[in-house]
Amino acid sequence: MNLKKQISIVFILLFLTAIDLEAQKFISDKTFISFYSHATIEDIKADNQKSSALFDAGTGDIAFMIPIKEFEFVKSLMKEHFNEKYMDTERYPKSTFQGS
Repeated sequence: MNLKKQISIVFILLFLTAIDLEAQKFISDKTFISFYSHATIEDIKADNQKSSALFDAGTGDIAFMIPIKEFEFVKSLMKEHFNEKYMDTERYPKSTFQGS
């Protein structure tokens, strides 16, 4: 095999490897997150459809980013209390999680 052909094969293999590495990352910008809490006075439920996630199949790493103010409640007063009293979203506007 001549040198030119060997270099071409190495280049093609490197190119295919680069494509394969890129294809192993999965990104979602419409992740659904929900929580529910049973309470004596009133049950609390909220949904968030504006979070995002990243999964790297090559390494097994996963990450989430959740904008806290985007949780939607049945009652607007619940949302207000959640954001102001419990989560302090002015100071902490988002929540993140990283793991593998």
